[in-house]
Amino acid sequence: MQIYGYERKTTPYLQQLASTGQLQVLHSARANCPETACAMSSLLASRFPHQMPEHAMTLIDVLKKHRYETKMILGGDHTNFYS
Repeated sequence: MQIYGYERKTTPYLQQLASTGQLQVLHSARANCPETACAMSSLLASRFPHQMPEHAMTLIDVLKKHRYETKMILGGDHTNFYS
């Protein structure tokens, strides 16, 4: 991508946003898991995927215990992703 130093203009809109300060370019970002299913459960349980017990207590469990209702909103088309 151009915003990360690639010579060709492959992302002109992102480059424009970055040049006007509307987009923050991150130079060091990490993911806890490459797939959505394990990444979400890992984030909600505050553990790496390899540290997950079979029945981990998650943020949703804690909020539910204190009478909060949670919702998850996914963007994009996941019809085939979840069968």
